Amino acid sequence: MPPPNSSPSVRTFESIHHPGSRSWTRVVGGALVRPIAATVLPVMIVVTTRALQLGVIWPYVAWGFPAALLVASAWTRFKLGRQIAEIRLQPGQAAVRSVHDVLVGARPDWQALHDVRVTARSLTVSVGWAAFELAGSEWPRFEALQNALEAARHGRDPEREAGAARQSAPSFSPHSGG
Repeated sequence: MPPPNSSPSVRTFESIHHPGSRSWTRVVGGALVRPIAATVLPVMIVVTTRALQLGVIWPYVAWGFPAALLVASAWTRFKLGRQIAEIRLQPGQAAVRSVHDVLVGARPDWQALHDVRVTARSLTVSVGWAAFELAGSEWPRFEALQNALEAARHGRDPEREAGAARQSAPSFSPHSGG
């Protein structure tokens, strides 16, 4: 147990969606490409059809394109707000941060870590009132994340356990004679 005045160590795990050092503009701009394509395409089809019929197209252009961009922007904001970028762990608690949280520098919202369910390819984690499905393919250090979540869930310091596991792990080498 750590001394009363010391804070427990925090362990951070980043998903493949973490923006890293990329700017807000680059991350949001990249995320906007597909939603813009999906929302503008129907407008373009309607405008082309009306133009070929020699109909009036300006209302579709004046209202359709801005509406499409608004929907694409709202969808992108929603998606970035739900896409998990990182998980921070300390004994008994976890803070799940979305891509949006990381981009705007939001403070971690520490909540109780209630449950960790393990399958072959994913983890289901209950933090606070929410449950998150963490696909192994989206977490580069998936096994370490799993071990740290289990340690934190049981109130143990995940950083200290990781250090102890590294020190106590036997080293087998064909050159060691063992």
